Amino acid sequence: MAAESRNQSLSTLDELSKENLALRKELARLQTRNQAIWALLIGISRKLQVSSASIKAAVSSLLNNDIFWDASAQHEFLKTIDSSADEASNLIMLAALAFRFEAGALELKREPNYLQEILSVVQNENSSWSQKLQLEIAFPGEGRLALVDYEYLKLALKLLFEVLAAVGLPPRRAGVFVAESEEGWQIDIRGAAKEIAELLPFIGCCSLDEMLHNPKGFQAEILLKLFVTCHILRSQEIRAEAARNSEGNFELRLTVPAASEQSR
Repeated sequence: MAAESRNQSLSTLDELSKENLALRKELARLQTRNQAIWALLIGISRKLQVSSASIKAAVSSLLNNDIFWDASAQHEFLKTIDSSADEASNLIMLAALAFRFEAGALELKREPNYLQEILSVVQNENSSWSQKLQLEIAFPGEGRLALVDYEYLKLALKLLFEVLAAVGLPPRRAGVFVAESEEGWQIDIRGAAKEIAELLPFIGCCSLDEMLHNPKGFQAEILLKLFVTCHILRSQEIRAEAARNSEGNFELRLTVPAASEQSR
């Protein structure tokens, strides 16, 4: 009887020890994650401070009655205010989306849409990446509809191209080839092999922990864009994968589901 009681006590102690170890590991993970998130927030706040300082300096110069600025100088100040305000707004939007995705508080509305239309809109937008990354998009006729959230897929593609433009040396050209497949549509991005290789650790990654502990030392803004992009793609069941083509260069493939005949 005493031996049985002793064995039960040892078993209980062993279970408590395992639970304690598991709790310690979880606590260590949360502490590391909190530190990483704090570092990310610091990086975002610094970018916001830079944008705010640029706006403040430009406005103060325009309001200075002791100096007469010609039309060209005034235009440059206004361009600075406009671009800095856009940067601040985009950062805030990205941070809000990232934490909403992390909390599971954002759902996308998937509807039948023409993929070609979304790509054309992205290509023709006068975005920051378009100065550094020239896209050549080739796709067939209308074909089947894709089952996607129009606005969020457009945002994900825009963010992806911004990241590709940011991690390489501009200017460069990239080809985007669209073709139908059994699953729906395939979007192959080629011509940015080095940049895609740099992003390999993040392709398909939707964990904020993994994203923040990156060996590349990417800036907070790039990490936010990658995190939001990965979540938008996953939320629409779009598979992202990098592979080597027949020439040995990396290319990025997005597999987009097609809408069923009933959903049209």
